[in-house]
Amino acid sequence: MSRHPKTPSEWLRSGQKTLSSTLRHYAQFAAQLSHWQQLFQQCVDKNTSQHCQLLNIRDGQMIIQVDNGSWATRLKLQQAAIITHFRHNATVPVQSLSIKVSPSMNSFEKSIKNQKGSSSAERLLTMAEGCDEPLKSELKALAAKFTANDKD
Repeated sequence: MSRHPKTPSEWLRSGQKTLSSTLRHYAQFAAQLSHWQQLFQQCVDKNTSQHCQLLNIRDGQMIIQVDNGSWATRLKLQQAAIITHFRHNATVPVQSLSIKVSPSMNSFEKSIKNQKGSSSAERLLTMAEGCDEPLKSELKALAAKFTANDKD
């Protein structure tokens, strides 16, 4: 007897209602989140939308992740317009924004490269001294990467 994993379609067609309803629930949420993300991108400019991602809308609060504090400030200034746009175009009520700053490593590397003065590796090692693990080892690894690039 072959025991291969079932595909999502097979689970949905199976008689297991709890698993089937869970998968259906996640599929519906993914579609809804995609729709909300499109609405969000419509109400902010293209440059802003490249640095922000709508994560969820829960209990009237829109949760948005941004690359850095600068984008968070820009979104706060547009908060009223975003809420109004969602009130008119979405089926979910939005009363407030919750903005989470979560810098990506790519934007961090770009900001380090753009700084003048001492080398990027030196600045990273200096930052690593004041950090706890696991960030400390990540910064040291990134410093080693910059050192290797400087030698090439």
